[in-house]
Amino acid sequence: MSEYRQNVVTREWVIIAPERRGRPHEVSLTFTLPELKEYDPNCPFCPGGVSEHEHTIYELKEAGKWVLRVVPNKYAPCSEAGTPHRRIDGNFVSISGYGIAEVVIESRKHNKTLATYSLHEIENILTAYLVRYRELTKLHPKIDLVTIFRNYGPLAGTSLLHPHSQIIATPIVPAGLRNSFYEARRYCDAFGTCVVCDYIKHELDLGTRIILCNEHFVVLEPFAARMPFETWIVPLRHHAGFDLRDDELPALATAISTTFRKLHKLMHQPSYNLIIKTAPVGQENVEHLHWYIEILVRTAGPAGFELGSGIYINPIPPEEAASLLRDIVT
Repeated sequence: MSEYRQNVVTREWVIIAPERRGRPHEVSLTFTLPELKEYDPNCPFCPGGVSEHEHTIYELKEAGKWVLRVVPNKYAPCSEAGTPHRRIDGNFVSISGYGIAEVVIESRKHNKTLATYSLHEIENILTAYLVRYRELTKLHPKIDLVTIFRNYGPLAGTSLLHPHSQIIATPIVPAGLRNSFYEARRYCDAFGTCVVCDYIKHELDLGTRIILCNEHFVVLEPFAARMPFETWIVPLRHHAGFDLRDDELPALATAISTTFRKLHKLMHQPSYNLIIKTAPVGQENVEHLHWYIEILVRTAGPAGFELGSGIYINPIPPEEAASLLRDIVT
């Protein structure tokens, strides 16, 4: 029997409806992407590609060659030129398209994925995220939000197969995020604690939706998962803004590596969006927010009911998804 569940962190509702798996093509656990070679001469991100002629924002080198680069997004939705000037015309409000958009080229190799990277390579990616996040939040006073994300596969909106992530910094915080931040503040005002800290403690006590846990991070299927195999990686240490201590970096790399090896072994290259959910700029140390990583496995796109109501329908209970992933040996 289906049931409504509320996400305690965001207060959003979902419907867990396992009987919908009887519908044709409701959920596919098998995905096929083309087999890629280590190098593609037509790829702009491969060594020798056109991106090497662009300005390098950040770079990691080994043995005299770059192993990771951060470059401006050639097709950025926003521009660093100008200022975020607000225009009001009656009840129409707009802001000039100010912002910063960057691409993290994660590897020289065209065919790498988060499931096939070494731990060292994932640590390099996380280091680049941290460096750019700190730079954008501290040195750009007109920025209110920094979003770090990774799209993988056709259902997730990826446009290039070469392994890469994106960072977009904007002068606005959208309503959906503001609502979740407000709910976290309301919870903290009522109970004096962080809602995410309390939530993961309860999940750890239950254990039914936990995939793995190490000394610094817990990986789980959330109680109100919006879609099959939605996965969160949550730091045990409370901090509002994206932050890693030296001892936490390898622990997070291990959690990411193990999670994606499990997902890829179960589903064979699933499309997904990975998003670092972090506090707005200037609120990195508040007590009511807690950063975490959200992985949305894309088995299908939202349909009319989801778009019209904001209520997602998930045909695979997160307890079942967690059990499947726990049982996979990597």
